[in-house]
Amino acid sequence: MPIVVFWIESAGVPAHREFGDAELLPALQFTEQLRAQGRRHVTISSELAGSVGAPGVDEVSGGRLPGGEPYEFNKRHRGGGPAG
Repeated sequence: MPIVVFWIESAGVPAHREFGDAELLPALQFTEQLRAQGRRHVTISSELAGSVGAPGVDEVSGGRLPGGEPYEFNKRHRGGGPAG
């Protein structure tokens, strides 16, 4: 079940519908239908095999990736936000 659409029914009951990993467009269309019908908390969750890493493998330890390559990404925050 690579793509799952979750929503809350009118009685507060959680519901879901499963889609295959090649059915993103139908899942998005279904999501829009649910929202148009007034369903609440409509969301999509996916675990597409080609888009996510293997569990427990994609991590940085000691500044290195699992294959030993250095991990050098550094996000720097710049000012300029609202004063307050």
